[in-house]
Amino acid sequence: MFVKSNATRILALGMTVALLVVATSACAPAPTPTPPAEATATPIPPTPTPAPPKVPKRGGSVIMADLEPNTMNPYIASEMVARTCIGFVNRGLVGIDPEGKWFPQMAAEIPTRENGGVSEDGKTITWRLRPGLKWSDGTPLTSADIKFTWEAVSHPKSTATQTQGFDLIESIETPDELTAVVHYKEFWAPFVSQFALGLLPRTAGDPADMGKWEWNRTLDPTNGPFMLKEWVAADHMTFIRNPYWYEEGKPYLDEVVYRFVPEFETQRQMLKTGENDIHHWLDATYLDEAKNWGVTIKQASSPYWMRLDFKLSERGDPRPSPPAKPHAILGDVRVRKAIELALKREDITYLWRNPVFVQSMFCRGDFVCELPPYEHDPEKAKAMLEEAGWIDQDGDGIRECHGCMYAEEGTKMRLSVTTYSGWGREPEEEVIIEQLKAVGIDAYAENYEATVLYGTYGEGSPARRGEFDLLWWDYELGVDPQLKAEDFYASWRIPTEESPGGFNCTRISDPEIDEWLRIAGSTIDIETRREAYCNIARKIYEEAVQYSVGFIPIYSATTARVKGWETNEAFSPYATMGWDCENWYIEE
Repeated sequence: MFVKSNATRILALGMTVALLVVATSACAPAPTPTPPAEATATPIPPTPTPAPPKVPKRGGSVIMADLEPNTMNPYIASEMVARTCIGFVNRGLVGIDPEGKWFPQMAAEIPTRENGGVSEDGKTITWRLRPGLKWSDGTPLTSADIKFTWEAVSHPKSTATQTQGFDLIESIETPDELTAVVHYKEFWAPFVSQFALGLLPRTAGDPADMGKWEWNRTLDPTNGPFMLKEWVAADHMTFIRNPYWYEEGKPYLDEVVYRFVPEFETQRQMLKTGENDIHHWLDATYLDEAKNWGVTIKQASSPYWMRLDFKLSERGDPRPSPPAKPHAILGDVRVRKAIELALKREDITYLWRNPVFVQSMFCRGDFVCELPPYEHDPEKAKAMLEEAGWIDQDGDGIRECHGCMYAEEGTKMRLSVTTYSGWGREPEEEVIIEQLKAVGIDAYAENYEATVLYGTYGEGSPARRGEFDLLWWDYELGVDPQLKAEDFYASWRIPTEESPGGFNCTRISDPEIDEWLRIAGSTIDIETRREAYCNIARKIYEEAVQYSVGFIPIYSATTARVKGWETNEAFSPYATMGWDCENWYIEE
């Protein structure tokens, strides 16, 4: 477990020492003593007793109000709501601290060449578990569970969405209960993250039926600080202390009651009145007001990258283009570039506080790629649309196809803008719609609940199934860019019936991008990886596959009684409030 260093306190004491020297003569008569003047002594202050270190109180219950998740399986869940709950009850081999550094959780150490965990060619990784780990039912957690996790997640019928790198594993050996030796077909740069999302107990069920496991809703058994006592649909979950959590004395809390409250305004009002102890997503417009509620507010740098994705293949067709037909309107790169010229990020994000604008996902750490800022020029956008054959001949303010590339003659230029409802995205969406209408595009809102939009392919997610035109949404980037770069741009991460995982929702399928991704993922050389990522960034930018905006500021809040929590927006795959729940305690 990662523990932050405590500041060293040094106590300096000053002390005055008085020396009295009396000289006497043995051969002279003793003089009559003169009464001395009354001495004035400087009192020495008592040495202060250092206060004993504060020991978190053990016991008590807190309430967290949020939306209801779809599943608790860490490899199927694809939305932040589920990830928060999973953080309470299931942990992986490693975690990420608030500074973005990996630390061991179920693992005894991070594999390196120095400790023998990484082979010379980098294709064999040896994981060693902490001794004495147990599942919440008291059975041993062993290397067989690591192997089972791979077998389940990599199974073609598992319905898993978080599968990066699992297909590159050739085999896993388990020479003893604490050791799992993972053999990769080729070196994979983000290998440390391989089992970060969680571990699955080998008793959970048949890998082919993973999407239907009862375990997905019971997590019996599990390995986190808490375990799930009950899940009452449309009402609440109750998490109670796991007696087999590996840290002695933790978690401090007895219970976390997770109430399902679908309205964020209601969640905020419950925080104000003390009916809700924990609110993960405090809208920036409430910051000034919330300071008067007596709550604790913390801000962290956000991992949530907002962008507008363009559907490249025909709407409703989940395949890439080709073999699917190009999108009737957005298939023409000139139209996509015209849309970018029509948009102005500063206006779209007018409610954000201190937004950080970027031109691509490669904008942090060692892999920053410099790209020109977007140009805002509505008149140039109109001219480009005219050139692409989209002309308003009937004068109704909406352009029609007259010699355009893919749509039928006379087709109106009508596009949906889709986002997730209830999270403050609608005002931004309204600005996008107005900016598009200003250049003759009949744009309209078509929104879904977050758990629907970010759901799985099997659950009918419109994003994964390609049932949208323009998608205004966000996703986290994680620590290593390879994971999300593959998710967003690799042809093998396009969600289909045969391959339901992946978030390549634009349906871009480009051999050059695929090759650059393979290069970046197969080396540890920073310059080689940066060059490959920057090639991808330039192509996405030049072909207007998505309009990148920036990072949403994140604010979390708790009632004053809840202590011991830290923001952690580096946590993968989502920023969550549950990542350090074993450290939470109550101070009345």
